[in-house]
Amino acid sequence: MSSHKGEIVSGYDSKIMPQDKITRAETEAMIRRMLKKCALI
Repeated sequence: MSSHKGEIVSGYDSKIMPQDKITRAETEAMIRRMLKKCALI
């Protein structure tokens, strides 16, 4: 599964920058989107 195409990771200005640091809030948002997509919440 592609996390970007699955709308789990959105990036900044539609760009994903894997070398950038990530905040706790951004981590929580990705986990929440993943769990919703899997119908676990």
